[in-house]
Amino acid sequence: MLPPPRITSHGGSPMTSRRARFAIAVVALLLLVLTGCNKEQPQPSPGPSPDHPMKPGGPKIMNVQTLLVYNGGNCLQYVVGAATPFPPIHAGDTVTWTAKNQFADPGNVPFDVQFAASPFPMDFPSPNATPVTSGPAGGTANAYYHYVSVTINNQACNNPDQLGFVMR
Repeated sequence: MLPPPRITSHGGSPMTSRRARFAIAVVALLLLVLTGCNKEQPQPSPGPSPDHPMKPGGPKIMNVQTLLVYNGGNCLQYVVGAATPFPPIHAGDTVTWTAKNQFADPGNVPFDVQFAASPFPMDFPSPNATPVTSGPAGGTANAYYHYVSVTINNQACNNPDQLGFVMR
């Protein structure tokens, strides 16, 4: 068996065995703590962009599914299941509209949507209740594009100017 290592202090005198073990334990503990502090934290996955809640990670070309509901003349617009009067869209996005008399109704009804100034062509009619999809959006950033007219199942909405899209 080998004799224990001889550790000396600053003055040159040998350290006692107990002090040497304590010093080695302190050094080992410091190494353990310091190496444990450098662990890389996992990065969170990108969530919805603040200006486009439907686009995880930020702007990408997408289709915005929009449901128009007559609701007794006070029309509502739903995007991703939530009433959203002015959902954000980006250049290149498309919008697909459908319409119902009430949110819980099982089937779609005919509709017509018109814009005054628009990120899309001006008129989107659906006389046979099928979904209608716009062309790619384009327009001024942060501009609000209001509907001029919304008709659902041959009944005019009282509030078309309170609905539309905001360009981001």
